[in-house]
Amino acid sequence: MVLDQETALPLLKLSEGYNLPSLKRKCARFLAQELTVNNVIEMANAADLYGSKELIEASIDFIFRFKEAICQENDISKLSKEILVELFLRKN
Repeated sequence: MVLDQETALPLLKLSEGYNLPSLKRKCARFLAQELTVNNVIEMANAADLYGSKELIEASIDFIFRFKEAICQENDISKLSKEILVELFLRKN
């Protein structure tokens, strides 16, 4: 299966719904490689919603690495409460 940016997120959702852990990992790894300043909030929220710990970790790491650019370009209050809590806990 070949993933692209249009199919990976819907497949992540389906993999959670149909309990397909190998597909879920593949989608999460792909999406983690595709993180940008402009999509990291959406990806972090999707990871939280669909229970992808791997993508959550990648998103949080990305946010810490590029926090200044992300804060300038995005409204971080749109992050899920769970992701915001995790960011706060890791900061301290």
